[in-house]
Amino acid sequence: MDQPVFQTRQEQCPLCGSTALEEHCTIDRFAPEFKISRCKECHHQFINPTWHPDYLASLYQADYFRGRAEYSYHDERKNLHFEQIVWRARLKKIQTFIRHGNLLDIGCSFGGFLKSANRYFTTFGVEPSAYAAEHAQKESSSQIFSGYLEECPWPKHSMDVITAIEVAEHIPEPISFFSKIGTLLRPGGLVVIQTADFSGWQALREGCNYHYYLPGHLHYFNRENLAFLLRKYADIEYFYEFRGAEFGLLPKLRKARGSFSAFKDYLRWGKISAYHFKSQFMWKGRYLTSAMVLYGIKRNPA
Repeated sequence: MDQPVFQTRQEQCPLCGSTALEEHCTIDRFAPEFKISRCKECHHQFINPTWHPDYLASLYQADYFRGRAEYSYHDERKNLHFEQIVWRARLKKIQTFIRHGNLLDIGCSFGGFLKSANRYFTTFGVEPSAYAAEHAQKESSSQIFSGYLEECPWPKHSMDVITAIEVAEHIPEPISFFSKIGTLLRPGGLVVIQTADFSGWQALREGCNYHYYLPGHLHYFNRENLAFLLRKYADIEYFYEFRGAEFGLLPKLRKARGSFSAFKDYLRWGKISAYHFKSQFMWKGRYLTSAMVLYGIKRNPA
């Protein structure tokens, strides 16, 4: 018997519970094609019907992490020296909020960011892929949990910093995910979320052709409903929003150099720079691009 691909179609928005859903896109550049629903109330978008759990798990086999699948991850191990440039820049920014303590990286993959963070923090990682988690455990001195965040064993308020870089869009159940972040993060702690902003002009302009519509991306947030989730379920009180990236342009340019193989490749610096500066500007209340990083501070009761 063939493996089921989809679950039953959802009739309510997984964020706000509204039944006012509309068909937004059909993504047919992958096989099988999939459909995106959009909530008319909170404007959240999500794959609907979503993947069957067994099919979803099949997307994250070893070839995904090695960059050999149709839908693949960028294998950080191939260019560690240049990847570390961005990781160190991010850590420098994080340390303007929290200097030391326990840091949890959700979706830690092969553990490269955690290895960089070991210099300043006691590090922990969550990684659903057993293949990637095993490598992360060997390569870093971090405590790695192989599974989903909601299942991890660490106690309440045990984390000072929680990072989720290009992770939130992969999560099957956003409310339980952000609730667990709120449980683990101590009052006054910092959460860092990087994902796409679907209220940005880039996503709106490109429509169904926007590159962020991918098989493993189950949910598509905007800056308003992402802040709503963090505020309501993780008890985040203060937000700091960064566009493009929170660490500026230079680390991006230095990282990109690691993939250059010919002199003409340096022309890509122009595109990277143009995109970064474009990200800083708004028109009619919307940012020109959809690159978004949110830093949030958990409420510290008096």
